[in-house]
Amino acid sequence: MFVLADKLSEVLRELQFDVVRNLPPDGACQFDAVAHQLLTVKSATCGPLSLDASSLRENVVKYLKENESSFVDFISVSSSEKYLTDMGDPKTHGDHITLLALSRLFSVQFLVLCSLGVDKTVLISPDASQTLQAFMLIFDQVLLNV
Repeated sequence: MFVLADKLSEVLRELQFDVVRNLPPDGACQFDAVAHQLLTVKSATCGPLSLDASSLRENVVKYLKENESSFVDFISVSSSEKYLTDMGDPKTHGDHITLLALSRLFSVQFLVLCSLGVDKTVLISPDASQTLQAFMLIFDQVLLNV
């Protein structure tokens, strides 16, 4: 089991949050956390879903390829092709771009807390005016640069 950083544990205590899943920082952690949340919440409203970290990553990379023009300005590596190739690797950590793609794919919002403090909280939401299900993800600063 991955041990949360002291600062992150302190932030969670301040907010009176319980950790539901504590995943190792293995590159699949973001996708695994999102798959868990989608299965827990969306299955209740949409019927049974079959999702795991690997299939979720594949869906995100496919979505990003098909909608490359919407994301290319946010990619900090030398090319979107390299970014997409890297993101297809199960050991590559998800980032703000993959969370935005996930929010658009599943019409959900992500409230992201990190160990840098509550003031660094970020809401990632698709371009939509409808009422959306919100998920909370909590990352140590090394896992998601927000």
